Amino acid sequence: MKASGYLSLFDLKTNKFIYDIDHELKVFGINQKLKNLFIDQSKNYWFLTEDNSFYLYDIRKKELIKIEDANDNSFSKYGVPCELAQYKNLYYIIYSSGILRCWDSASGEFTIQDTSFVGKISDTTDRLNIIPTSSGDLWLMYNNA
Repeated sequence: MKASGYLSLFDLKTNKFIYDIDHELKVFGINQKLKNLFIDQSKNYWFLTEDNSFYLYDIRKKELIKIEDANDNSFSKYGVPCELAQYKNLYYIIYSSGILRCWDSASGEFTIQDTSFVGKISDTTDRLNIIPTSSGDLWLMYNNA
């Protein structure tokens, strides 16, 4: 369940909500409050922390990977991640600036950057979705309220 300013976790084994979210996050290696949470098609967790650090928790490897550090200039340049979609080992991330970047998990680097949506997508964009097709094309849906 994800909503603005609120995070809860429902345990399907016990059919109860887990309220100690900080403890659950520490299991993944996250020691800060979350700003946002994404889950990709492979069920990996992507954490955006309050200091604007961006992490991937690889479920298969049980490894936390820092994608972007709050201390580098990426957030002043790109904004914060708003939506994420996966196609194979490629992760397409749309930022609040409208920039679309592609992170390749095989190389551990950003490989593509597109500025087509700069000025069209912003912090006020509503209903932002990226949906990959089976061939690797991307549908990008957004609504500016």
